[in-house]
Amino acid sequence: MPAHRQQIRKSRHPRATADPRAVHPHRAYLDAILASERELGRLGRELHDGVCQELAGIAFEVEALRKKLENGTPVGMPDLIHVVSLLQDATRHSRSLSHGLYPVSPGPKGLATALDELAAAVSDLNGLECRFQSKQAIDPGESTVATHLFRIAQEAVRDAIHRGLARRIRIELSATRDVITLRIIDDGRSLEADGRLRADMAMQLMRHRADVIGAQLSVRSASSGGVSVVCRLPRHIAKT
Repeated sequence: MPAHRQQIRKSRHPRATADPRAVHPHRAYLDAILASERELGRLGRELHDGVCQELAGIAFEVEALRKKLENGTPVGMPDLIHVVSLLQDATRHSRSLSHGLYPVSPGPKGLATALDELAAAVSDLNGLECRFQSKQAIDPGESTVATHLFRIAQEAVRDAIHRGLARRIRIELSATRDVITLRIIDDGRSLEADGRLRADMAMQLMRHRADVIGAQLSVRSASSGGVSVVCRLPRHIAKT
């Protein structure tokens, strides 16, 4: 067969790529949207089944106390203490849900505080070592940017625990005059050995969040084993 015909035939059948994102460039964004919708649905169910039910119970208790007073029955201190305890429980649950929606408090120390609390919670709940390190006060500016950085760290930590089976995780937040750097390093399974974070949901979510705020995300095997997730955000973007 003439060479030019072979060339034409090859051009008609381009070589398939192994990366599904190359075929479906918007798949990662769709998956991220679906994941966000599922998270909102989960929070809605917790609000309905938890806090709303607690408030209904408190209303019932207060109504019972009102009827006692109408009937001339004394209301004792234990009754009031019980209602106060129910209110305190509902308040704690409400704050927990609001933290899920807005994990980073406003202010220059909001992101560092949220990451430190994340590390402490991970250590307590999972019985492993998770530490947060930051040598300076770092303000990423816009609260939305700080929230995306926090979610990237949260997703990387979640993957390190559940898929990487890590026992030690380090979260680092640092900055130069030009770049804010978020780094999550674990001692779990490597990328090469176990295919961690290869085009899966965790990787798509982190890349999507990094793209939204104009940051660069890199994921590679750490020099000491495990995985290193690094997100670099230019300062001029963080201030806008």
